[in-house]
Amino acid sequence: MDVKDLLKDLNPRQREATTALGSHLLIVAGPGTGKTRVLTSRIIYLMEQGAAPEEILAVTFTNKAAKEIRQRLRSAAGGRLPQVATFHSWAYHLISKTLGEGAYVLGEAEQLEIIREARANADIKKRPKELYDRLVFLKQEPDFDTSLEDEEFRRFWDEYHRLLGEYGVWDYDDLLIKALAILKKGQRPPLRHVLVDEFQDVNRLQYAILEILGSFCHLTAIGDKNQSIYGFRGADPALIKRFKREFSPVKTVELLDAYRCPQGILDAAAALLGEKRPLVSKSSKRAEIVFGVFENEEKEASWIAHQIDRISGGMSFESFNVSGHDGLEQRSLSDVCILYRTRSMSRKIEAALTRCGIPFHTPIRTNRKTKEILTAFHHLLEFSRGRARRFHLSRLKVAEEEAKNLSGLLEALIKGRGEGHEFFKGLEKPLGVEVTEEEKSLILQHLGLFDRKEPASLVFKEEQDELDFSVEAVTLMTLHASKGLEFPVVFLAGIDNKIVPWKESDEEEERRLLYVGMTRSSESLFITSSRRRRLYGRMIKTGPSPFLKGLEGLFTPAQRSSKRPRKRSMKKKQKSLF
Repeated sequence: MDVKDLLKDLNPRQREATTALGSHLLIVAGPGTGKTRVLTSRIIYLMEQGAAPEEILAVTFTNKAAKEIRQRLRSAAGGRLPQVATFHSWAYHLISKTLGEGAYVLGEAEQLEIIREARANADIKKRPKELYDRLVFLKQEPDFDTSLEDEEFRRFWDEYHRLLGEYGVWDYDDLLIKALAILKKGQRPPLRHVLVDEFQDVNRLQYAILEILGSFCHLTAIGDKNQSIYGFRGADPALIKRFKREFSPVKTVELLDAYRCPQGILDAAAALLGEKRPLVSKSSKRAEIVFGVFENEEKEASWIAHQIDRISGGMSFESFNVSGHDGLEQRSLSDVCILYRTRSMSRKIEAALTRCGIPFHTPIRTNRKTKEILTAFHHLLEFSRGRARRFHLSRLKVAEEEAKNLSGLLEALIKGRGEGHEFFKGLEKPLGVEVTEEEKSLILQHLGLFDRKEPASLVFKEEQDELDFSVEAVTLMTLHASKGLEFPVVFLAGIDNKIVPWKESDEEEERRLLYVGMTRSSESLFITSSRRRRLYGRMIKTGPSPFLKGLEGLFTPAQRSSKRPRKRSMKKKQKSLF
């Protein structure tokens, strides 16, 4: 690609960030400021300046982001592409290439299973979640020391790692620990440039890896302290300041023009954080932020469903009686996303959408039966690959001969020698449930996403990995899972006192979480709250979140809505829900 063509559509700050050379670089990129475009343009520019693809590594925090960057690079540059991967996928490939070994990597649910097993074997009294949290906290310290822990935890630690060795599996943090050990031994990958997206989500162990990479590579850190929402995973926004101090000289470029959100949303989001200088919107949209408080969560969910029915051009009776708000255009269902703080809050919303006949999809992990079926499929897939067979056999709960027979049926399905009827029947037997047509379709979709290099746990790590965003359906997910996404229409449901901020969570991080939710919208934002809500089996009094105090003047009350939406052409034919 010609450099002039590459740079002509970038604004001045984006061009500066794309072309900076000769030092480490920090790009401060708020929501919707074009950071993915800058990251992609910078990679292409570095290759135009003589860097070979294998000398460039781009690190993201979600598989979806990595896939999007690869697609953009392929479209713009073609030919050989640099590695674009999550931290954990990159570490897995580094270990496999350097040491010639690869193991199955436990997902979080599988790790908790091993923790419970180790807890029982070692007669530990601490709760599994407490053990998990302490285990992860220690492993994310570059130089952790278990000798400082109490005797009970050390006993658990030893038994947990004995089981990992016995099953031939690793946990997520083991990947980064092993990658760091490789780098400390001086075994350096042939890199010249490392670009890290979402730098505010980096934890101390990942930062230690970057310290070594930065000693022989130019680092590009792209982040925004206002979007740091993963403190419970060890992320620390203070590492941005540390990066500027320890990697000096660091050139800093701040992206200030936002292309996603209308100015009204940016102003409200800035007011939420107490920011004196909001980003400047380049969007021509003049959407309102609609805010409603309801007596209970049933009425809240019903209102949300009716709004979606109306703005999507629904033909239900209610859709003729719920008026729109100024400037709202009719939207496709796939343009709509509903976000909430915890997964349990989605149940009433799902019921209301079902009553209105509105298709929706949620991450697989929210459907226990489907999750169980897909988990069994993943174990069988890994068993057929010959990786950690003992572990996967123990989870499949079938005899080894039966597992081998199922593996043969799966291989035939993979190679196109059968339609899968026998395989699905065989899969139903150990599960004791019927695999529906929709679940069969889902398994076939998953099958198309796997290569034989990465474990399933790395392919389906986040809620985003479990969703097909091209289906004609409303998306439901947690606020945390929405990071990096955008939708024309966003509903923030249950923005209540005692929920946002969540108990025992860092209040400022919870404020940033709401900021992230608000800035997912490119057109229309609805915020709802309930005066009473049932949470984990107990009815509690809630009311609007204290974070919303002082922002009321920026919102339009729900009852003041007055116009029906303008008709617009719908999206071209999309995939069906299943």
